[in-house]
Amino acid sequence: MQFNASLSYKNTFRENHNFSALAGVQLETLLSQSLSGSREGFFIPGYDEMGVGSKTQTSSSARDEWAMLSYYGVLNYNYKEKYLIELTGRLDGSSRFMPDNRWGFFPGGSVAYRISQEPFWQSVEKYVSSLKIRASYAHFGNQWLNDYYPFASQMNTNLWNGYFFNGEQFLGSIQEKLFNADISWETSKQANIGLDMGFLGDKLTLTVDLFNRKISDLIQVPTIPTFVVYNAPYFNIGKMQARGYDISISYRGSSKNGNWRYSFTGNFSDAKSTILEVADIADTNDITALRPGELRNAIRGWKTDGFYRDQADIDASPAFNNDKTNLKPGDVKYRDKDGNGVIDYNDVYTLGDGSPRYLYSLTANISWKNFDLSVFIQGVGERMKRYNGAGIVPFDNGRSMFESQTDYWREDNLNAKFPRLSINNKNNYYSSDVWVKNAGYVRLKNVSLSYRIPKKVISKLRLQSARVYVTGQNLFTLSDAFEGFDPEGNNSYGSEFYPIMRVFTVGLDLRF
Repeated sequence: MQFNASLSYKNTFRENHNFSALAGVQLETLLSQSLSGSREGFFIPGYDEMGVGSKTQTSSSARDEWAMLSYYGVLNYNYKEKYLIELTGRLDGSSRFMPDNRWGFFPGGSVAYRISQEPFWQSVEKYVSSLKIRASYAHFGNQWLNDYYPFASQMNTNLWNGYFFNGEQFLGSIQEKLFNADISWETSKQANIGLDMGFLGDKLTLTVDLFNRKISDLIQVPTIPTFVVYNAPYFNIGKMQARGYDISISYRGSSKNGNWRYSFTGNFSDAKSTILEVADIADTNDITALRPGELRNAIRGWKTDGFYRDQADIDASPAFNNDKTNLKPGDVKYRDKDGNGVIDYNDVYTLGDGSPRYLYSLTANISWKNFDLSVFIQGVGERMKRYNGAGIVPFDNGRSMFESQTDYWREDNLNAKFPRLSINNKNNYYSSDVWVKNAGYVRLKNVSLSYRIPKKVISKLRLQSARVYVTGQNLFTLSDAFEGFDPEGNNSYGSEFYPIMRVFTVGLDLRF
């Protein structure tokens, strides 16, 4: 359930002083309940009511509740639309936290200055028609985590955890997760600066934004020894910094007679998130654990020196834990980073950033008389992915072999892309630069061509408008990702190994 109520005020004083205010309250609640039961042993055909079964009967139920109450306010002031100030504030209370930690206050503010409205700007207005500079600073809070009750221990009660007494089985309970009563809001502070520029009467516009965000009290689940408890609780431990920029440039225009109309918009952005502080790493062999000074989504693994050429190469090279029992020519050969003659977790490298970097897009709209053409291109300059699953492992989980996997090592194919064919070969599928690749791409995402039937034609049919169109989606992609994987996807597992569908649509839009 969601409830919102707000009150706004707006007024102008002495002609040039513009003031507005907004105050509101928002309530969000969630209640989820479930009840189920089962029974076995129904011996009367067609009469399978729960009450007449003779064998094992079970029942289960669940209930989850969550609520968040927020009060917010916004104050705006500007003088002649030239000097602009905005102040904001939110007071949020979440049921995910204990009463002493439940509430968080998150203020913010921004200022802007339209320099192009100053009298001295008239001398350059012909070339730079508008200029506004902006700056903002704000606090934010995050309480989203996969747990409605992180402050409470979680117990599991069922027969599997039970015990026998006098030959009879009883229910038992185990503590599945520890609690942390001190868990609270993850907070962040973000500073932005930006500018908006217009050229040639604002036919050409440019927007640039730079941001720096620092996150404190990062909500994490630390790694703890499994003999302590099944799952560790959430803690406010760690700090992270994110820096980036967004650039947008647009151009629009038309021919003198109005037959041609066009607009182009390009966007380019990038952001990098770095871990500043993090919880102690209980398992130093965990290559996925966050580490101070590294990127938030760093992919770690081993670098390789190709594949073993022959048995002599195996005998002369280091191996994992120095175990060469099952190694054969064509297996992956790992690089000994510390030179101690053994491949282990001290030889791990940071292989790349799993977050998308250098995002860009181009939108073009061109019209000529009654014809309209729209083109949308998008891409990512760099995004490292660790690939696994059926898309790269032949015969994975009983599957067949794909044509893209036939470039495997053999005596007549020493420069193969993949190691030799093998079953359950652990050595060849560790996280390494063999399977980590740049999934950056450029894709012709959408093209649409339409024709608006002239009104003198459709008026005879008593239509307000009529349009014939054809569209195409995912028409073309360039990428170094492994064949069959969609580089636009959010992960790189077997479920993502699915042909990218090209979709063509032909339609008629009639409005009466």
